[in-house]
Amino acid sequence: MRHHRKKHPYAGEAANPETAPARLAELAQERELKHIIAANPNAPSNLLEAFALDQNDVVRRATTQNPNTPLTQLLKLIEEFPHEFLCNPLLPLLNLAQPDFIKKASPKAWLQLLRCAEIPQHWLQWFQQGHVMIASYVKEHVMISYNAHISVAGEITSPEELQKSHLNIFQPRQPLDRGLPEHESLILTTMVLPDLAKHWLRQGEFNKHVERLITLIYHNQNIDEDVLRGLAQHKEVRVRQAVARHPRTSDEVLLRLLQDKKLEVRYSLIKRTHMSSTLLAHLVASSDPYLRQAAVRHPQLEEHILEKLARDTDVIVRTAVAARHGLSEQIYSQLAQDKYDQVRIALARNVKTPQHVLLSLARDKEEVVRQAAAQNPTLPEKAFFQLAEDPDDDILAKLAGNSQLPRELFVRFVEHPEIRVRKKLAANPRIPLELLDQLWHDLDLWEGIARNSNATPEMLTTIAASGNLRLKAICARHKRTPVLVLQKLAEEGHTVGSLVRNPHTPLETLEGILGRVSIQSFNQKPAFFLESILDHPAVSKKRRTQMLQNYYMKELRSSTSDWIRPKLLAYEKLPMQFLSIFARSPIPIERYQSAQHPNASTALLKELAQDANRYVRAAARQQLALREKKK
Repeated sequence: MRHHRKKHPYAGEAANPETAPARLAELAQERELKHIIAANPNAPSNLLEAFALDQNDVVRRATTQNPNTPLTQLLKLIEEFPHEFLCNPLLPLLNLAQPDFIKKASPKAWLQLLRCAEIPQHWLQWFQQGHVMIASYVKEHVMISYNAHISVAGEITSPEELQKSHLNIFQPRQPLDRGLPEHESLILTTMVLPDLAKHWLRQGEFNKHVERLITLIYHNQNIDEDVLRGLAQHKEVRVRQAVARHPRTSDEVLLRLLQDKKLEVRYSLIKRTHMSSTLLAHLVASSDPYLRQAAVRHPQLEEHILEKLARDTDVIVRTAVAARHGLSEQIYSQLAQDKYDQVRIALARNVKTPQHVLLSLARDKEEVVRQAAAQNPTLPEKAFFQLAEDPDDDILAKLAGNSQLPRELFVRFVEHPEIRVRKKLAANPRIPLELLDQLWHDLDLWEGIARNSNATPEMLTTIAASGNLRLKAICARHKRTPVLVLQKLAEEGHTVGSLVRNPHTPLETLEGILGRVSIQSFNQKPAFFLESILDHPAVSKKRRTQMLQNYYMKELRSSTSDWIRPKLLAYEKLPMQFLSIFARSPIPIERYQSAQHPNASTALLKELAQDANRYVRAAARQQLALREKKK
């Protein structure tokens, strides 16, 4: 029995051309109504402008056909929906009122129009007469599509001509666009198509291309053990390093890598989050202090081994032990007497250090140790007052930021002459509200107030409107910043990294960021930025998959010169949603290869059979005939 999706109660109102524009703008807050409103001829142009960037392709498609969509957005939407653009009721009016309007279209838009058989004939004549100015770097692309258009060259009439088509539909020498950085493109593909990444590793696709191979290893968590075993013998050191850090590398391989002649490979084991007892035993027994330090950091290490390592001859090992929780009181006391201050610093920061040990560290002769103790929230009350008399302002600033600061010290520090102390106090989440109000009048303390987890929404709204980008970014991360302020900051576009880190940023705002921002605009670790959005608590597991696929499809549509595209098309199991993008690519060779792809659906082949490129349509028709013959 088929279950029909329940109709939205306001669907009729959203579709009604009599509905007022202001009401349509209200209804557009409902995700399920956007595609209906986008098709409504009474939809206001500013709303359609936003719809042109919507993540949902159904919304964008409907927007392309709406006569109220602003021309700037329409010209951009041609790159994705050329057929829909040519059906827009506004087109005949534009041809009369502004006959040259289409000359403003991008080269990519022209390439998309040239795959449409219904392109106006006078536009084609402009190409012939040289009236369309095309930049030199894309002219070759455009002329290949123009010369193969059925209105220019006619249909292919013989099988022999189709067999020679690959000679006429070559890839242009100049790229059409910049594309993603190579490693970012590979990371994104691995996130979306993990099975393809595993396939490449099994086939050794990039074994001779070290950078790509390393990227695949680091970003694929489910590599087969036998593949890792083989890669552990790779001649390139960085490949062996990546294998040493991979979570699925077997103990047998790890123990072999522990004996690797290259120090970098052995040290890569330090970065592993999971270790077996066998591997830990080898690290503990190692003559290398960095490997012993790595062993200390693992929670499954037994107490008697920790006692031994607390007496280690190397200071970095003892420092690692001092940072551990759950040590015996004897070990904590022993480490508090260590002659090296880095050991005592680690102990002073440790929230599990016993009170009497912390009290002695608060009296340590070294300022750096007393600073570390001043930050510890488990510091005894006596030590707070003891450190409050310290002449070092750095220590007082650390103390002022301690969340367990006694009220008496809050009152004392609010009048302190050193601004560093007052800034830390302003950021302290336990400062009484009346004292925070007292600090509010000093604009130099707004950064500290913005960092305070208990800052009021009113304070954060005022700070976010100050014009200072640093303060805006802090407010964008704050859990108490009002949603309307977060949305405004997202629209401004300067603080998207901070908004993504805010667990209270609404899903709609995150989707808006993805719709407006290309990860190419993030120069440092753009794929990490994308993962931060997808791992946001507002994004459900199901929605995560959809958002990732939508974003990947967006990048596939925009980055037509990406090196990875031919490799995707060569993958026989490429899912249809991605293959369909290649089938609608502005690049004829990609549409031609899509028509010959074994995973192409009959519906997609029928669409390609109507392509305006004589070679693409002939290849699709040939495939349809072969399928019909096999029936």
